[in-house]
Amino acid sequence: MFSINWFFISSLVLTLAELFLILILLKYNNVNFHKMWLFFNFSVFIWAVGSTISSFLNFFSYEKIALLSWKIGDCGVSFISVFLLHAILLLIGRRNYLILILSYTQAIICSIVLLTTNLILGDYFENHLGVLIPFSGKYYFLWYALWTIIVTYAHFCLITFYWQDQNKRKDIRLLIILTILGCSSGAINFFYMYNPPFFQFANLGIVAYCLIFTYAVFRHKMFGIEIIYKKGLLYSILIAILSAIYLLLIIIIESLFRGIIGYQSFLLSLFSAFLMALLFNPLRQKIQTFVDKIFLGKSPEEIAKENELLKQELERSERLKAASALALGLAHEIKNPLTTLKTFSEFLPKKFKEEDFVTKFSKIIPAEVDRINNIVHKLLDFSKPTPPILKSVNICGIVRETLELMSNDFLKRKITLIEECTDHNLMVAVDAAQIKQVFFNVILNALDSMPRGGKIHIATKVKNTKQIEIILKDEGCGIPKKDMKNIFNPFFTTKDEGTGLGLAISHQIIKNNKGEIEVESELNTGTTVVIRLLRA
Repeated sequence: MFSINWFFISSLVLTLAELFLILILLKYNNVNFHKMWLFFNFSVFIWAVGSTISSFLNFFSYEKIALLSWKIGDCGVSFISVFLLHAILLLIGRRNYLILILSYTQAIICSIVLLTTNLILGDYFENHLGVLIPFSGKYYFLWYALWTIIVTYAHFCLITFYWQDQNKRKDIRLLIILTILGCSSGAINFFYMYNPPFFQFANLGIVAYCLIFTYAVFRHKMFGIEIIYKKGLLYSILIAILSAIYLLLIIIIESLFRGIIGYQSFLLSLFSAFLMALLFNPLRQKIQTFVDKIFLGKSPEEIAKENELLKQELERSERLKAASALALGLAHEIKNPLTTLKTFSEFLPKKFKEEDFVTKFSKIIPAEVDRINNIVHKLLDFSKPTPPILKSVNICGIVRETLELMSNDFLKRKITLIEECTDHNLMVAVDAAQIKQVFFNVILNALDSMPRGGKIHIATKVKNTKQIEIILKDEGCGIPKKDMKNIFNPFFTTKDEGTGLGLAISHQIIKNNKGEIEVESELNTGTTVVIRLLRA
């Protein structure tokens, strides 16, 4: 009679989980630690695939192919401990080349022995709780001892670093607990011949280790991984996998309950599993909150609130940075009306009885004060966040006004400006103050990329019947291809003093104004920014 092989199911779940984690890490591996974490997950994936294929083929008595699959999977196990150690050493900034060389050497030797001899795994199977598993060879426990020594040393390095670095204790504490969970679950698989408790479900502990760690990275941006989460496809996939594991555990509990009670109805089983899921869901929420508080010291809501406040503060900082550049240009505009006011005030005691002078004074002074007032309002409107108010404005006028305000910067940095805004009837439906901020951010980036001077070319043209196109080119250092995918991500920057919010805010502003922004760049050649806005 056919029975469920829970080892096969747990191995399959681990395979799927690792496959998705590998896809995530292939896309986001911008530092060495992330790359090594990718290698670690790939080695776990090799083990998962090997155990899945082996346990599946056992259903059909393909023992030779199943044995080969098991051995290939154990080759992945040989490297799991090594990649884990290497990742931890990278994480804590410690270098121990001798230990790493010895670890990689033993993993390679063990893999060769596994594939070519029967010294670690035998050539026939034993039945353990309904699972056919290769018999242990002569040096099986030596292989396990080497694995354990490396894993133990990795934990020792983590714990040592935990006591040395107080700033990262929360992150390291989480990693220590998760690593103990994952390695303990993996260690259970070594003792299959003794029928350890929950042997068939040990792989689920590894799933939990890898997924919870990645989930923590995604949700709380730990260890430097900064990507868009929660709304993204990859996050949804992770949630789906976690939900599948949760449902699997519910089914396991329901099957045990059915064995005790003795009922056989499929509909009743389905109803029981659904009822258990409803009963367990509040408990799951409380456990998640409790785990977050233990690992991170705060609830998810508190962390999300702090992240939002930090984001708002940094966005404000970026606006003020651009506003300070704007203020330099406005200072020159304010000088002119102030000079006029000063001149008239000096003549006032002598000519206050002259009718022509008083008439002229009464007209010019209010006009100059209004001019200063408008300039100040421009600065205030620029620096404070407001929802866009779309109005029909001349885009050439906005471009020219921005360039005039930054003329002093162009002179200081020896920038030659080439402007092509010949058509003065290019009307767009935008918030003028916000679009001006975008131009400031883009031009400031262009100036920063040309510390020794150069040319900036700005042109406006009709893209089509619905859009106006503004093109800004510079002769700066350009952007590396590997960084292009991140330029609109919040907090991504290659500048020592940058916040990484200039282009992110500009992208959001253009989006809010129903426009588009694209960036093309070539290293050591220059960057082209294309902005498309709706015609009024």
